[in-house]
Amino acid sequence: MTKKHRIILAVGIVALLGAVWLTFGSLPADQVHQNRGHTLEDAHEYVAGRAQWVADEQSRVLGLSLGAEGPSLGAWAFAAASLIPLPEGTSEMVWSVTRDEQVVVFSGNGRWRGFELVARWAFVQGDPQTRLTIQIKNVALGGLDEDVVGHVEVPAESFSFVDESFRLVQGDPGTPLGRARWVRWRRGEEYLTLSSPSADDVTLVTEEGVVRLEFAFWRQSKRGALQRCLADHLGVVDLEVSMHLTVGPMLPVAASNLPSGYVAALVPVFTNPGQQVGLRGQAAAQNAQDWLSRAKTLIHGHSSSEDPRFGNGGLLGANFGGTVTVPALWWHEPEVQALVSALDGSNVELAIEGPGESAALWMGDVSRCEEVLLAFSESPGVLLYGRGDEAPATAPASGSLRGLSTIASPRQLDGRREALVETVFSQAALHELVERRAIDWFAAPLVATRNPLLAASQDSLLEPERGGSWTLHADLSRAFARAELLRETERLLITSASSLSRYWQGAQGVAIWQSPEGFLVTHLPGESSLKGFSLVVAAPSTLVAAGPTPAGLGVAHSSGTSTYWWDLPPGERSILGVDVADEAARLRPIRWKFEE
Repeated sequence: MTKKHRIILAVGIVALLGAVWLTFGSLPADQVHQNRGHTLEDAHEYVAGRAQWVADEQSRVLGLSLGAEGPSLGAWAFAAASLIPLPEGTSEMVWSVTRDEQVVVFSGNGRWRGFELVARWAFVQGDPQTRLTIQIKNVALGGLDEDVVGHVEVPAESFSFVDESFRLVQGDPGTPLGRARWVRWRRGEEYLTLSSPSADDVTLVTEEGVVRLEFAFWRQSKRGALQRCLADHLGVVDLEVSMHLTVGPMLPVAASNLPSGYVAALVPVFTNPGQQVGLRGQAAAQNAQDWLSRAKTLIHGHSSSEDPRFGNGGLLGANFGGTVTVPALWWHEPEVQALVSALDGSNVELAIEGPGESAALWMGDVSRCEEVLLAFSESPGVLLYGRGDEAPATAPASGSLRGLSTIASPRQLDGRREALVETVFSQAALHELVERRAIDWFAAPLVATRNPLLAASQDSLLEPERGGSWTLHADLSRAFARAELLRETERLLITSASSLSRYWQGAQGVAIWQSPEGFLVTHLPGESSLKGFSLVVAAPSTLVAAGPTPAGLGVAHSSGTSTYWWDLPPGERSILGVDVADEAARLRPIRWKFEE
């Protein structure tokens, strides 16, 4: 296992998914005209990955203007909408515009409670799809003691949205609302679509005929003890939201949070039993060799490579992924490192239980603040942390804590075998997980003992055999078999923490657009490819010819949605031909006309 795939872990863990955004960069208001070329250069780089739209004399003309309150669109059905979600408390906002024949970029510079705020809204000639980003820069982490929220408000006759489970919901005043991945409003014959929202969370509410979309730059309840621990160490954070705003009825599409068309996932972390289950000394490994035998059994189905059951069971035998923790005291033992190397390239990983090593992913107990600070000194790409008695955080959130891209929230199981086998891996629980298109991060103590007189033997996940060997307990083997069946029939993923976080990190930079032909266009910036990138179209759809077939293309249809996945090449566009059989979902070119 290479260093970048290594994990550090201390028991008591929780999580939150972060995000990375594409922006035009920031320029102070008094520098906009002096740096006009730089702003347009950023904009043209951003345009490069998009499909080219051509507006002609027959195309609709929509005016763009800049007033004291900021940019606005001309006479159209949504002229009364408030589309720029500046956070409450914004002041001293000054707007300017830079443009050429291809792009128009509105730039806003102001203050939020004394901190610099920068907004960018970009329009590309002919393209009805626009990009809006807002960033609050260098905010003192210790001073963030409440939510930071802005709103998009749209008067509309009707609306629809893609909910957290990727279902397309037709909204009305009585519709239960919540987190949204895509929203389309309608007034008369006109549509406005909001897609690819990125924020701590994005929530829909309705109020007296107005549909309000709440963008959280910062959700205080998601940080809690971590924020208190890191305030002095990190000093400042950047807060950002972004979205696409489209004049017209864009396809109901959203990027999946799982790769390769999987609709739900289990992310297991197996820990050495600790005091939280009262079993240390009864059920925990006593030395490196003891731990190694237990870990091999969980991973391969048996502790001895000479046994025919070795490799035919366990996590790898079922083609599962997962994370198994190693107490830091034993990490450098030669046989432990041999297992690390043997697992390199698989979907099972070993994690360090406790501080002391650099890692791409770190797990720790936030009550031991010194361990968290040590992890930050190693600049991890991912952080999982304990929150004591605070409620677990499960919603997507910004990764604005010093470049972190993933903070995740496994729930801690109590060490009872029943809690794992009958709660996590039961047929009902697995089907419910798939139905909700959810991700279940959980941490389970690897309870095992050779003494049948001890209470821990009732909850052992392993069964002892002669000669010091172990095999999986029959209950756990049956639980794995149930999940293995659902993996293929219901697209259930069982993966490791690092594997999922690496997919998130790769997928966060992908731009998603609609082409003039109605096809979906994706662009992956950078120099790394992304395997199994997944899009969900929240409507019945079919594939149609759109040029070369993307590599690794797959499709799955379920409950009125279609999931497509393929491999994205770095720095290139990919085109996916999708037919939703809905004429209302076609976009038309727009001639943007800036009005002085």
